[in-house]
Amino acid sequence: MIDTFKDDYPGLHEELIRMKKDYSWNEIVYYFRWVWNMLFWGIPWFFISTFIMVAQIVLNVIANKWWADGNIFLLIETAFLIYQTVLSWPLVMRLPDWL
Repeated sequence: MIDTFKDDYPGLHEELIRMKKDYSWNEIVYYFRWVWNMLFWGIPWFFISTFIMVAQIVLNVIANKWWADGNIFLLIETAFLIYQTVLSWPLVMRLPDWL
């Protein structure tokens, strides 16, 4: 089978050898930096910010008795918190499409 493959695609082995490159450690780290950012910054930030957002909503419901009966400042503050938190997730995870 390998002989048939070599016969069907002459010069492929030489092409693969020509394409092979030894990458330095710096190039590998630079290429996979988004994985590092996602694992050690993005995912923890997602859970911490979600916890803070839920805690703020729960505190407004329990301690402030449903946002102090509709206090506009507390409602706008909660909406702003949710908006900014959701927008911060792709920024902290350094997603290329977001930056």
